[in-house]
Amino acid sequence: MDFGNKDNVPVSVVISLGAIDNYLHSKALSTLVNLFNDKEKVEILRNANPAEDILPLLKDKNED
Repeated sequence: MDFGNKDNVPVSVVISLGAIDNYLHSKALSTLVNLFNDKEKVEILRNANPAEDILPLLKDKNED
């Protein structure tokens, strides 16, 4: 994907957040940091098709 900055091409992952409050926004950012610190999960994310394959990567490990 090309976003007009040749130093950052190609872009392989684009993330958008839409949290309803500050707490959930911070929690989402923390989840993304943990995701991108795991090379195996990043590779799964890059190759996910359909998009539903991404949901398990984002699930909080402390959630039931």
